[in-house]
Amino acid sequence: MIQIYCIISNMINYLYKVGATFIDIANFTYGHSKFCLRVSVRGVLSSRVFNPAVFAITLRQIYFTGVELFYIMTFVALILGAAIVGSLTKFTIALGIKESIGSILTLTIIRMVGPLISGLLIILRSSTSLIVEIGMMKYNREIKSIQAMGIDPFIYVYFPRVFASLISTFVLSTYFVVVSIIGGYILLSFQLDTTLDSILGQVIYNISFSDVFCFLFKTILIGFLAASIPIYTALEIGGSPTDMIKSFVYGMIRLFFFFIIILVIGELI
Repeated sequence: MIQIYCIISNMINYLYKVGATFIDIANFTYGHSKFCLRVSVRGVLSSRVFNPAVFAITLRQIYFTGVELFYIMTFVALILGAAIVGSLTKFTIALGIKESIGSILTLTIIRMVGPLISGLLIILRSSTSLIVEIGMMKYNREIKSIQAMGIDPFIYVYFPRVFASLISTFVLSTYFVVVSIIGGYILLSFQLDTTLDSILGQVIYNISFSDVFCFLFKTILIGFLAASIPIYTALEIGGSPTDMIKSFVYGMIRLFFFFIIILVIGELI
């Protein structure tokens, strides 16, 4: 009887933890959705978004989020491009299906690797910084001070960072695709029994509306969430310094969870 009681108790505890996890996910999804809607509506519809101060903040965020990553992205794109373009081109030539290289590169680089690499770089560099930055602003009551002065934080603080992350992710993904294909071929041109014009022509010919939509879906949504989730999580912290650490951990777990979901859903398009 004692063993049966222990088994039932463990099952109940397990079900309780599973239920609590689903409730937490549902609460976060609901609260984060409302936050994203407010950021989008106020940022797009408010005339104050064209304020020189907001424009200057947005430019600084784009520089920090995207421009400063161009050197790293170039290096990563060349290395992965050489590996992917070289190996796939050799593989298709060896199998006698040289005409399929365009569709294979489209599937591999445009649909999968481009959004994946740019998303990871944005998350690891910018998203972590956002959690700390907004968390410190919340902890030091800077957000309340901004509101007390009649400044809307959704327009002057949140929207520029979300918009910069979205634009940077899309541009970096596009840059990665171009550099990885062209740079990868140039690095290995002496080994490949084909021309760059042939590869580019096949890639362009095999790009479909589904590929373009998948690329836009992944890059735009990843860029949006890479800023909105850290900001929303940082705003949840309380008055304790330990809450900063909790928000950082929770924010990154949430972000990677939705990052994987976006990648999976994108492949189903």
